[in-house]
Amino acid sequence: MTDSILFVTHSPQRSGAESVMLDLAAECHRRGMSVSVACPVGPLSDSFPPWAVHVEIPHLGRDHGRRTRAGAAWGMARAMVVAARTLRAHRGTPIVANSAHTLPALRLAGVRSVAWLVHDHVVSRKTRVFIGAGRPLLRRVVAVSPTTASALEGLVDHVAVGRLGVDIPDTAPTGTRPTDPVRAGTLSVLTPWKGVDVFLEAIARLDDATAVVAGEAFPGDVGYAASLRQRAEHPDLAGRVTFPGRVRATDALAQWTVHVSASIAPEAGPLTAMEAMAAGVPVVATDHGNPRTLLADGRGVLVPPGDPDALADAISSIAADPRGTATMVHRAYAHVAEHHDRRETVPALLDLLVGTTPSGATVDTTDAVSTGGAR
Repeated sequence: MTDSILFVTHSPQRSGAESVMLDLAAECHRRGMSVSVACPVGPLSDSFPPWAVHVEIPHLGRDHGRRTRAGAAWGMARAMVVAARTLRAHRGTPIVANSAHTLPALRLAGVRSVAWLVHDHVVSRKTRVFIGAGRPLLRRVVAVSPTTASALEGLVDHVAVGRLGVDIPDTAPTGTRPTDPVRAGTLSVLTPWKGVDVFLEAIARLDDATAVVAGEAFPGDVGYAASLRQRAEHPDLAGRVTFPGRVRATDALAQWTVHVSASIAPEAGPLTAMEAMAAGVPVVATDHGNPRTLLADGRGVLVPPGDPDALADAISSIAADPRGTATMVHRAYAHVAEHHDRRETVPALLDLLVGTTPSGATVDTTDAVSTGGAR
């Protein structure tokens, strides 16, 4: 085990992926390691504990204040060059890349090996390009779910599979959920692929239901967030939707009938669904990515992505069948308590990233995944 480590992430924001990274950083600190985190200045760096050293790099994402696609690409390339200059000084430190966006900058910095923690289901061409640029550096690749690992087929030579984790109450939740009226909520970054617009359309089909959209937009998605608020002012939703911003999950979930994950692209987790399951809140999610496994065997309700009618029916079914919902909640809690307890998943995930596992092996804390090599 090394005595120092550098985590590198591309965004100044703090969402689920960054929270997982900070959990891993805290585990490193607990083990006596010196911890540095390279990221842009922003909400993420503002949340660092005193023992974490901040290494400032520019934002490596798509928001560079440029209107054209070519201008945005140029801004991103320039940011990667600037980041590489800073990261070059850390070439001798073991590095965990927390985002595919960081891989080209690490390659430019002359880094020879990294461990990459894969949080997202790879679907975009841009991400595939980033992976291709960073592939020679990938000493270890660890995906946070089997479905996320499967999406890497043909892109990397090896992948290990870990688990995400959440805080698990010591006793199973027994409280009943408010159903009069139905109060549906989503804990989500306000970005188009999260399907929050689909969620609002579903609520519009439920005359008495209210909705809570808890989350904030990344800088590049402020237009999308504004469109959600405008939609909520239409007569069929007026007065029924609130936007409290970023909130504590435990505080929000305590007030909800159901938690909704309406993503139109596959999710690697999502952590918010696991938090709801641990809190005894029934979950409705779209039927792709990891929710298909997470909510299997009656642990939640799955609906087709992008289908507000099916989503509305699923939300209604939670309130209409209290006995069935109670069974669902019990199964969901039992599953996350057994498989997604953060006290166990964080140390195991760190071991996969920086432990003694051979770099070419497929290691697995859930189901075996083999990529078949890069093509």
